[in-house]
Amino acid sequence: MASQATTVLVDTKDWQDKMIEVIRRHGLEMLPWNGEALALQARILSLRAWRPDENWPDVSDTTLLACLDTWLIPYLEKTDLDALDMKEVLLGFLDPGQRCRIDRQAPTRIRIPSGYRRLRYSPGRPPVLAVLVQEMYGVSSTPTVCNGEVPVILHLLTPAQTPIQITRDLSSFWNTVYLRQRKELLVRYPRHYWPAEPWKATPRLRPHRKKMAH
Repeated sequence: MASQATTVLVDTKDWQDKMIEVIRRHGLEMLPWNGEALALQARILSLRAWRPDENWPDVSDTTLLACLDTWLIPYLEKTDLDALDMKEVLLGFLDPGQRCRIDRQAPTRIRIPSGYRRLRYSPGRPPVLAVLVQEMYGVSSTPTVCNGEVPVILHLLTPAQTPIQITRDLSSFWNTVYLRQRKELLVRYPRHYWPAEPWKATPRLRPHRKKMAH
């Protein structure tokens, strides 16, 4: 029995070593990443760049690949490669304080007058919020993350989902680009609401209904 157990342990370790070797050769793409895990990786790396004093871990592809056997083997001892939850793996790099802070400092969604909208992160860069211009009515300044330190990059869109402006300064947009383009927007999208003072207005996402002919 002891010999069989030893053989099983040796075979398991041999399999794990081979998996590590294969992943090193072919890259982290072999792991079962999904959108949530990739977004979490970008959020952690963003906070690492924005708040270096808080010791956010380096979970970049380069570092994960370099120390693969250190963090991956413990998971391979419990589950198959295809069953790995990469979001949970990344959360395992965070200390309890960081786990508590990450959703506050780098939220996946941000609240604007029309509701909660998803942010798109890239490592170390300000997150992107793509929204219809009308969704930002009532907002006079750019939303922020990281305790107000990092302004969000706004991709402001027309009702046809075409960009009007990409900006980190919403106040300047309202007072310059929007006011210059307002007449054109009224002509192109006459059933939509284009207030003269959008920073004071209430969001109206649906176009006005056409009156029925009698």
